[in-house]
Amino acid sequence: MAMPYMEGADDPEGWMNDLVEKVKNHPEGLKKSLFELQSVNWRTKKLISTEEIVKWMQNLQVRKAINFGYYPDDFHQDHPQADIVHRGISKQNYPFRL
Repeated sequence: MAMPYMEGADDPEGWMNDLVEKVKNHPEGLKKSLFELQSVNWRTKKLISTEEIVKWMQNLQVRKAINFGYYPDDFHQDHPQADIVHRGISKQNYPFRL
């Protein structure tokens, strides 16, 4: 679970970067790990913005992580916003070769 707010991280992006580096230290760590991102800050009961979730996904891609997703997906309320998530991680719009 890659959930910096649940862990009380003061610097969510730095926390996420540290997590990826720890996973990289294991043989085939990035190939065999799934990063589950949080879409809700359960401590404050507030939604995490779609833009922040996409930023985390893009940061994972830059660091060569290939398996990630988010939880929960509230499709009734469109959170995170599907069209923004798609544009943010689509190869058409975010063409990093891994």
